[in-house]
Amino acid sequence: NADQYTLVALNFTEEPKWAPFWFPLSGSYREELHGDVEPGLSLSGVEALVPRDLWVPSNYGRVWTHV
Repeated sequence: NADQYTLVALNFTEEPKWAPFWFPLSGSYREELHGDVEPGLSLSGVEALVPRDLWVPSNYGRVWTHV
């Protein structure tokens, strides 16, 4: 399905990082790892192909899925 998209962002450094990203689909993205307990991690109002800075904690990652 062309409307399905998941981004996996990994950070292997000792410092949290901001990373620019351009999502291909507009809409909302659920953060799959901790979005159910930290709702602020999920994204809403995403515009396709508009740069967005994403915060990724050190030695960890984030997974966002279009919903």
